[in-house]
Amino acid sequence: MSRVDFCDCGYKHVNEIEKKVFKQIHNISINEELIRSEIEKEVSTSKNGNSQVESQMARSKKELKGIESALNRWYDAFEHGALDPAELAERVQQLKEKRNRLEEHIEILRGKLREKKQQSIHAENVITQIRNFNKIWSESKYDERKEIIQGLVKKVEVYKNDETRVEFDL
Repeated sequence: MSRVDFCDCGYKHVNEIEKKVFKQIHNISINEELIRSEIEKEVSTSKNGNSQVESQMARSKKELKGIESALNRWYDAFEHGALDPAELAERVQQLKEKRNRLEEHIEILRGKLREKKQQSIHAENVITQIRNFNKIWSESKYDERKEIIQGLVKKVEVYKNDETRVEFDL
């Protein structure tokens, strides 16, 4: 099945392409070093992304604490008569708006962390499937095989020189 509107590689039998895709998956499934390197690459990428998001979250939380502290100082100043109600309302309003934006930003960052964790879990599941590929493949029917391939493969590129490249969905 082609997902592009153009193709200049000529006519290719789908069975030939399927065999090449299967062969590449099979080669990976028996290559323990390659599987291990894919796991390490995924974990490393995930950790780098997580640490960036976590540091952003820490900065945002620190800034949020600063806003809470500033709000408390303004309230104290008002209680001691240093501010009139109009001044307090204006300053507190600005701080509350900033606090709301920061809280929304922190929630977005939490969502990114959850998403990265899910991606890592997905990658581990895909790698487990690849490890067990031969057993799973031999026990599956055509429709199941099609689903397996769709779950493992992000895209297949076919070239004029009969080269077939498979990009895996990790």
